[in-house]
Amino acid sequence: MTYEDLVAELVARQALIVHCSTVAKEGSGRPLFPEDMRTAAALLDAGLEQLSCSVVWPGHQHSYGAVGIVVRPRSTASITSLKPHDAGSILDPSTGSLLGDGVPLSAQAVAETFEGSVGYNEWTVGDADCVGIFVNRLEPLTVAARVEWRDVPGTDPSMWDQDSVLHEVGITLEEIARLFPGLPILGFVDGEIRDAGGRRVSPYLAEVAGPPEGGPDGAC
Repeated sequence: MTYEDLVAELVARQALIVHCSTVAKEGSGRPLFPEDMRTAAALLDAGLEQLSCSVVWPGHQHSYGAVGIVVRPRSTASITSLKPHDAGSILDPSTGSLLGDGVPLSAQAVAETFEGSVGYNEWTVGDADCVGIFVNRLEPLTVAARVEWRDVPGTDPSMWDQDSVLHEVGITLEEIARLFPGLPILGFVDGEIRDAGGRRVSPYLAEVAGPPEGGPDGAC
């Protein structure tokens, strides 16, 4: 499969390759939103590490999180494995590579993603550009944050003097835009990729926006 074939397939399917922000485990040392997404984009831009991504399209919006970066591979070599379900990939810190049971990129593997994905699929990607911020309109817009126990709904007041905890908090499109100025916010509306202003866009055909230092300029 050539790079041109890959782009044509993504565009025809109105599909996006995304890496989303999730709630990190306590003690993991992972940065929280928005630094996790800025770090992810910087790693991809520098080609230092592969990331586990999901391919989403209007009829299949299974993403590991409601907010993430839209990834544009720079070549077919950028995509190191594909699986129409979770490939169980783990990072080898000595190489920056993800190891799992995905298969190499091919026309058949791409077709299996679109035809065989039931839940979450997984593409491992490295050496790529961030071309937008993805928002999953089918889910509440939430991201991970460290909050005080008293701010967690339903907690016992006797716990309020304990340490803070990682918890999902709501975020608005306006807040996302302020955090990532310069990148379009992208999502699916009426079966098409649209930006925050409602315009139809094809991020894999447009100029590369570059890694985020801050985010998007519209509202889907």
